[in-house]
Amino acid sequence: MRVSKGERSVDFVCPFYCWDRGLRIGCEGECRVSFPDRRAWDRYVAAYCGNLPGWERCTLAQARKELYGES
Repeated sequence: MRVSKGERSVDFVCPFYCWDRGLRIGCEGECRVSFPDRRAWDRYVAAYCGNLPGWERCTLAQARKELYGES
């Protein structure tokens, strides 16, 4: 899913991504992550939500995969 953030666009590749508002990201299962500033948000998204295969290292994504019985 491509989301525009000002002059930038972000491709969220994590299958559990649901929404982002300001400095928060929401994932499937009512999981939310909040960040202190845009720099922290950018680093997290680049490492996990918008990174293939980085999203698989996210603890929230790992928990969802375990819930669904995936390894």
